Amino acid sequence: MWHPLADERTKALEAVQKLPVDLRDKVHGMAIETATLQHCLQMVSDAVMQVDKADLRHKALEMFEHYVGILKKLKSGLAIAQQHAGRLARCLVDEDTHNQQGAARVFSMLGDLEGKGFIKPGDIPPFSAPTTAEGAKHAATLGAILRNAAKCVSSNALYALLIGFAKIPEAALTSADKDGRTVLHLAAAKGHTECVRILAECYHIPGFFAQQDSERRTVIHHAAVKGSRGILSMSWSLEM
Repeated sequence: MWHPLADERTKALEAVQKLPVDLRDKVHGMAIETATLQHCLQMVSDAVMQVDKADLRHKALEMFEHYVGILKKLKSGLAIAQQHAGRLARCLVDEDTHNQQGAARVFSMLGDLEGKGFIKPGDIPPFSAPTTAEGAKHAATLGAILRNAAKCVSSNALYALLIGFAKIPEAALTSADKDGRTVLHLAAAKGHTECVRILAECYHIPGFFAQQDSERRTVIHHAAVKGSRGILSMSWSLEM
């Protein structure tokens, strides 16, 4: 199945994807998975190298997302894809919101794997907005990205974002979804204790922990429903 030309590897991979599941899982299952893994990792590497080129960035992110999606279905390989997270991180502050959202989806997929170390502090560069309007737009997009990461069952994606940014704009953290929930509400609702601790220790925003959603619930309410004692303890001490 392996071929040095990307187009040929793509054709082979597409052919494998069309095979009946029982056939893939039996006689040639291990050989097919090995070849698929090798192919996908090469395509992921090819995609991430294009991220530096503005005119190719959107397509590169789409390709990366597609092949990481295949890697998620394999028994191994996603950990290797995580090694590219640092290079992809710059797309989270791209001027094109579609690229920001594409990078965020990839981060959520990478976060499904165990381990939080796929991004280092400061990997995500600060966003430099030329105008106040651009800054507000960026903050709104970033707020949505953070909230989507907070909704994940695993805390890894949100943790990576919180660690990777040197400083997240306050407007992004306090922005809310249609139900009035901030990233803090959602993180508490999922029991992401470590992420809530980062928000508490690194962002001293007045009234942040007392902020209410559209049903007048604070972080304490969400943590209580989840039964997260660690978040409840932090919230009580900060609200008092």
